[in-house]
Amino acid sequence: MRPHTLTSRIAASVLPREAWKRNEIAVNIAAGLVFFGFTLVMPFLPLYVEELGVKGVGKIALWSGILLSVPPLLRRLLGPFWGRVADRYGMS
Repeated sequence: MRPHTLTSRIAASVLPREAWKRNEIAVNIAAGLVFFGFTLVMPFLPLYVEELGVKGVGKIALWSGILLSVPPLLRRLLGPFWGRVADRYGMS
């Protein structure tokens, strides 16, 4: 047996014993980090679009808006598909 470290004892006392609860915590933390990263990119996106060669304030704003709207649009379109996949192949 390996000796228990202080970190593992603290984690065992803080984290829930059930695996699905630990997974839920991990997924929520990951989703929060993704959201945080997405909001950090938004103010700088027009600068990146301009760096790609788009000229003019109107065109830069248009392409920035398109790029910012694609992820929510894809979530809206593909959400039902991933829901069916999860229902079919997920845990029973």
